[in-house]
Amino acid sequence: MQPAVEKFAVRKPINEVFEVISDIARYSEWAPQSSSIYFGTTITSDITKGMGTTYEDRMILGGKSVGRIVRYDPPRRFAMEQTTYLLFPLFSGRLDYELSSKDQMTNVTHTVIPKTLGVYKLLNPIHKYMLDKERRLFCKAIVQKLEK
Repeated sequence: MQPAVEKFAVRKPINEVFEVISDIARYSEWAPQSSSIYFGTTITSDITKGMGTTYEDRMILGGKSVGRIVRYDPPRRFAMEQTTYLLFPLFSGRLDYELSSKDQMTNVTHTVIPKTLGVYKLLNPIHKYMLDKERRLFCKAIVQKLEK
């Protein structure tokens, strides 16, 4: 499956944008209410922020995504890898944020590199549609959180 890429700009300093994006423990405070998948995040490691932090996202349909922070380079790069389960592993992915700034404007490129697992590959068109929709919703929610 092809990577999903979303680009957006936020009228805030890069440090503020990075802080929101990298604080996964607080995602449920601003995540889109209209998400058809995401329900909330629980930190599962002793550390709550930064490299090596592990977490579990609860999904609306009863599934879960288990992940960890694999890149933490404030204020420019942040990435996590996760695997989503609904009884069995459905797919895995790397979610990467790359930030750049000029004046008080921060540009963000959010890339998700998905990998559908096992027989779930048959659902790639549906997965791609849902992935693209969720990424757009999350990116919009980041902007709304920071610019309100």
